[in-house]
Parts: sequence; structure tokens; C-alpha cells
Amino acid sequence: LNINSSAVNNFGTKAKKTLADWFESDEYLSSFTGAVKIPAKDFNKLIYSISWYNQFLIYISENASINSALDLQIETNDNWNTKATAIYSRPGKTSFLVDLAKFLIPSAQAITFGIIQKDTANIQIGKNTNQYFQQYDYLHTTSLSFLKNYSVNCGLGGTFTWHQVQASSLALTLSLGGKMQF
Repeated sequence: LNINSSAVNNFGTKAKKTLADWFESDEYLSSFTGAVKIPAKDFNKLIYSISWYNQFLIYISENASINSALDLQIETNDNWNTKATAIYSRPGKTSFLVDLAKFLIPSAQAITFGIIQKDTANIQIGKNTNQYFQQYDYLHTTSLSFLKNYSVNCGLGGTFTWHQVQASSLALTLSLGGKMQF
């Protein structure tokens, strides 16, 4: 069983009746799913599962948006999981990488850089096989586009994970990548 719903342009300046003038448009998505799982080892122990997903997107402008999502799943075997996500994407005025490029390569002063910055936060909490767990992560990324065919992406983030009977962990992430189109 799967039930979906969606709505577009409800409240922003592009809506039929504007209720909020600080963003252009919005989208609302929702899904409800019910399922029956049949274990491979014991066909008599059916597991019933329900899940609900809800997402709300706000388009502030052509290049700026806020996205939030909530995902919840519950099973009859006492397992459950929930995850919340928030993403904020927007144009940037400057970046450390642009400043560094202009400092190291004087001819880069004449190049126009398109800068998009994105912040993503996730929280996940649940119970699986009688063990509780939690995970929190954050990632900041910057995308630079220049000379029509080139882009550089960099990111900095971290993840903290806690398990009821296992050691906790902390991971830090630093990423750098590039793309060249022909």
C-alpha cells in the first residue's frame, strides 16, 4: 500500500494568493507506505512495516532554497527509525578558494566565479535488533563554477554516531574535487 500527495506553489510569491513574500515558490511532498515482510528463515513470523516521508521545499530565489525532510519507519518486530534532514543552499559572495586562486594566480582576478554554498544537517535516531542508535552529521560544501566549463567543489563536515552496545565514533570529512566539461 502506498499513498502519495504533493502540492506546489502554495504560499510564495508565485502562488495564486501570496501568503509569504520572502520566497518565490514551495513544494510539499508526502508519502505513506504499508508493507508486509516475510522472513526467509521463518515464514510464520511476518513483519508489518509502516513508513511515512514528508518533505517541504522552499525556493527563495532561482539559486537559493531550503529543504527539510522527515522520514519515519516503524515495524512490528520493535525496530524503528527516524531521520530528519535540513538543507540550505544559496549563492555565495566570496570563498576562501576564490581568494586563494586570485592570490596565487594573478590572472584569476579577471575571472568571474559562480559560488554556491550548501549546508546540510541530518539527525537519525532509531532502534534495530534491540539496540538503540543515534547519528548526527553536518556538511558544508562550496561549488565554484568558472569559464563556462569548469567547476571546483570542496566540503567540510563531521559525523557523530552512538550505538547502545558499540563504541561511539566521530568522523571528520574534508573533500576537494573538480570537473571539466568538453
